Amino acid sequence: MERLEIVTLRQTGEVECDMALELLHQIETSSDSTNYEIKIYRHSKLNQDLSIHIRWVNDDLREENSALGEQLVHNLRDFGMIHRAVWIEETMKSHE
Repeated sequence: MERLEIVTLRQTGEVECDMALELLHQIETSSDSTNYEIKIYRHSKLNQDLSIHIRWVNDDLREENSALGEQLVHNLRDFGMIHRAVWIEETMKSHE
């Protein structure tokens, strides 16, 4: 099973979007951890909305927020509204 932590940012302006993306890039490249993968998505119609997905692999599957998620929220909150959620993968039972 895997854990997916999603941090969504709704920004107030276009200029801030570029600054937020640069900040995310710095955070991503400064970490030496290999137990997660970060992907950044931009809303298809609202360029100011970003969704940062942290997929944790080989994790202890804690349901609370990670230190990385906390750091993202702390650093991005000046750019706009933040929402964060943690999702735990469910396994499907086979129907044999």
